[in-house]
Amino acid sequence: MRKLTSLILATSLAFGAASVVHAQAENLTPPPASQHRPMHPHGPDFFHGIKLTDAQKQQVREIMKQSHQQMKRPSVEQRRAAHQIVASDSFDQAKAEAEAASQAAGAKDRAFQRLQTENKLYNVLTPEQKKQYNEDFERHLTEKHDHKGHAPQNSAG
Repeated sequence: MRKLTSLILATSLAFGAASVVHAQAENLTPPPASQHRPMHPHGPDFFHGIKLTDAQKQQVREIMKQSHQQMKRPSVEQRRAAHQIVASDSFDQAKAEAEAASQAAGAKDRAFQRLQTENKLYNVLTPEQKKQYNEDFERHLTEKHDHKGHAPQNSAG
């Protein structure tokens, strides 16, 4: 009987913890891979190894500040709607599909803004720096393994 009680208690705690974590999630879709890593103190990660002038560093800061100001966080109503779907006694597929579509539209907007910002940052570079950036990018794509030790998807070996 104790084992059964312990098992039920452990299961309840596990499901309770999982639902709390899930309910606190603001967005059910993961951020783009570029947003997983924090920005380095001297600029975005894709400038790694490229020496920027003080004027370029200032331009990068201004572009990043402007980009940050343009980012839209999901409203309280949007987050509450997602929470109500998760915390409901029964799953409402129509509401969930509508919320998923809304979140997908938000993810599309964020991806667009990120690409636009990265283009602005790229165009801060001199032609020589752009050449180095492009070479570094190609070298990174052709590396045998990523940071987690997984082979790239397009790897032939």
